[in-house]
Amino acid sequence: MWHVFGRYSSVVADVFLDHFLARDWDTYHPQSLEVYVDSVELMLRPRLAEFPERSRRFFDYMIQNRVLLSYASIIGTGKVLTQMAQRARFESHMEHGAAELSRCYEAYRQDFRSFFPELCTFAQTRQVEITQGK
Repeated sequence: MWHVFGRYSSVVADVFLDHFLARDWDTYHPQSLEVYVDSVELMLRPRLAEFPERSRRFFDYMIQNRVLLSYASIIGTGKVLTQMAQRARFESHMEHGAAELSRCYEAYRQDFRSFFPELCTFAQTRQVEITQGK
């Protein structure tokens, strides 16, 4: 991945992980992704005044364009990466992200399936530690 995206490889990898989570959301969460996104919006919207202006604009953009739902498709993921490439300060090649995702889809999917349970375990452990004041 580094040979294509350089310093933006970690950004692209994160978006690829988001794609697989959105695609297989029902495997990991009892609510549909659409219901979950709507519930998070309802939770955050009353507190938007506390957010910096730039974050408020980004939140509105994400909600209006249903960005999190778009991650579930390769086309939607590609659009997100293309928009990110347009905002990048350096040449990122992120606009080629959908092609890279398609080219090595099963390998990236297996990486996600190996990584995500470890991430969940880590997050649950940290949540307990934080709750206990560690």
